[in-house]
Amino acid sequence: MRKRYISTRNKQGQTLEDVWVDKYAVSREGLMKVHEGPFSALVAKDDDYVYAVDSDGKTIAEGEAGVDDASVIQAALDSLTTGRTWKEIVKIIGDFTITSSILLDNYTVLDLTQAKLTLSDNVNDSVIKSEEAVSYVHILNGEINGNKAKQNAGHGISLNGAIGCIIENTIVRNCYRYGIHLYNNPYYCKIINNLVTGCGGSGIAIPTSTSSVVAFNLASGNGGDGIDAYKLNNVKIIGNTLSNNSLLGIGIYSESVDVEIIANWAYGNGQDGIRLTAFESTASFPPRYIIISDNIARNSGWSGIRVMGGEDIIISNNICYNNGQAQSGEAGIKIIDAKYDSTVFNASRISIIGNRCFDNQTTKTQEYGILVNNPNGGTVYVTELISNVVVGNKTAGISHASGTVYRNNLKYNYGYYTEKSGTATFSGDGTTTQFSIKHSLVSTPSKVQVTAMSEDASGDFYVTADATYIYVNYKTAPPSGTDNVKLSWYAEV
Repeated sequence: MRKRYISTRNKQGQTLEDVWVDKYAVSREGLMKVHEGPFSALVAKDDDYVYAVDSDGKTIAEGEAGVDDASVIQAALDSLTTGRTWKEIVKIIGDFTITSSILLDNYTVLDLTQAKLTLSDNVNDSVIKSEEAVSYVHILNGEINGNKAKQNAGHGISLNGAIGCIIENTIVRNCYRYGIHLYNNPYYCKIINNLVTGCGGSGIAIPTSTSSVVAFNLASGNGGDGIDAYKLNNVKIIGNTLSNNSLLGIGIYSESVDVEIIANWAYGNGQDGIRLTAFESTASFPPRYIIISDNIARNSGWSGIRVMGGEDIIISNNICYNNGQAQSGEAGIKIIDAKYDSTVFNASRISIIGNRCFDNQTTKTQEYGILVNNPNGGTVYVTELISNVVVGNKTAGISHASGTVYRNNLKYNYGYYTEKSGTATFSGDGTTTQFSIKHSLVSTPSKVQVTAMSEDASGDFYVTADATYIYVNYKTAPPSGTDNVKLSWYAEV
């Protein structure tokens, strides 16, 4: 690369080769001092050149900036000890144009703290990937730009069969398909504190993952889901922000088991904020043993939280409001059966406890606080529907007309009263024998208790009720008086 400049001289009579060598030496010496360690290789740019050196400052590779960036980075990675069983660090400094995928091997730390990698036009591949299964790869910091408009394939980071891999503190944007993609049974992986935005598919995709953590990421403005997860086993999805993605905030699909979805914030996604679904007719079972807790799902196009076929699911302490922005009939929490081809998946053993599902907009869009339904002819069993707040929704707080709810565990919901108590005070006139108490329950109570709290109210009476009132019927009218007929009452459906 350097020799083409030898015959050219500047005003001081130096060849450009001499000038470049001086600058290179100063630049490399400075970089080596600033980045004394630990690293196995360092890749940097100097004007028109890109170069890689080892920890002793020895040149590994060099080339023309913007042309040879990928090959020099790859040479630095390939220079690492083969067959290693410890992590070796490659630091990358500068803005690079990537003309082919950067390939990672086992036990590699790719430190992009001061780096930006932009995919060149028409590469149609991932920016960083592993072709073979990899173990203990660590990608951190920096920025990856997939140049989506100039590609027809590829992800930002795509790791095959990852075991013990970590991706953290990295900005991934504008990838043709997924931003971060771990596939073929990734185990014990962590995707933490990344920003993934503007990708054509989902922001983060982790199909068939086991014992992994996806936490504190921001996935926004992607063309699929914020987090797309399929056939998970013992996975935690915690503290992520999922906003304005075209489909779902979080999608958990077929045969996922032992998954915790906790303290995520899903805002303005095109369909549901959080969805569990069987997804396909070939699934052996829908998602099961799932905890959805302490999330906020708001302004979704469809429902805040939707379960489409699932088993042994706890939905607790979530806040779901102002959903149904793009479709009517939606709810803060919606539980239905699922049908794919001719296979129907029931929703069974669902506990819905302590959630707040409301609509506080001037023009309301969230039809129901909680909706339980079986549109596909399956069975929906909600074993507990307790202590939820469901006020201010467009049509109803809770609707389960087509579903099955174990009614002995449908109670203590604020805004959908199945039990209520109070004190009623009337003024007797000496002739009135029936006094009406409005109970505000969802239907005619099956149990009513009325107790006299004043002497004038203590006559002989019996109680009847309908869908609106409790009627206290005296055989002899209470005497005249002001607020002299005081009654304590309790009713439950």
